[in-house]
Amino acid sequence: AESETESESETESETESESESKTESENESGSGIESETESETESETESESETESETESESETESETERESETEKDKGRLRLKILADLDQDSFIKFKSNNETSVLTVFTDVECTYCRKFHSEIDEYLENGVSINYLAFPRTGIDSSSYEKMVAAWCSNEKKESITNLKNDIDIELNSCENPVESHFEIGRRIGVTGTPAIITQTGLLLPGYIPANELIGIIK
Repeated sequence: AESETESESETESETESESESKTESENESGSGIESETESETESETESESETESETESESETESETERESETEKDKGRLRLKILADLDQDSFIKFKSNNETSVLTVFTDVECTYCRKFHSEIDEYLENGVSINYLAFPRTGIDSSSYEKMVAAWCSNEKKESITNLKNDIDIELNSCENPVESHFEIGRRIGVTGTPAIITQTGLLLPGYIPANELIGIIK
């Protein structure tokens, strides 16, 4: 009888041991699940943080672009104001018969791309775009270009004279009271550094040569 009692006691002990082992196993398993859940939560938090960072970066880029746009508009308004204060009769004008737009162009008669621009003058005029030339001798006021431009502006036939010079045809080098140096200084003041320098009616400065068909498309 005592042997049977001891056997039952051992059986109870084994059962308790198995129960404890099972409980520990479940606890360990539960611990693993919690750990995975915490890891997923951290991953989601990092992802949200990265998204917020990207959104802030995009917002800063947009804000910077807007500031640059406003700055360029301010520069454009200043250019137009300065040009409006000039004597409009001091320009050499090629006026379209069906004018819808006007381009103000700082030019140099010895500039290759200025000559290329001028070779397309008829295309501008036919498309309603008038051209107002201002003088900008790139090499300064002590240059052959300056002397030639003075002669063009002092000519009784200004359009013919500037066309001849751009076609490498010499003209008589007359001199008179002229706006060439004034144009040159105004150009430098509003940011002109080379020729041709094209200013639209909105005050936008377009440096360098642009084919006529492309430029007409930009301003229309």
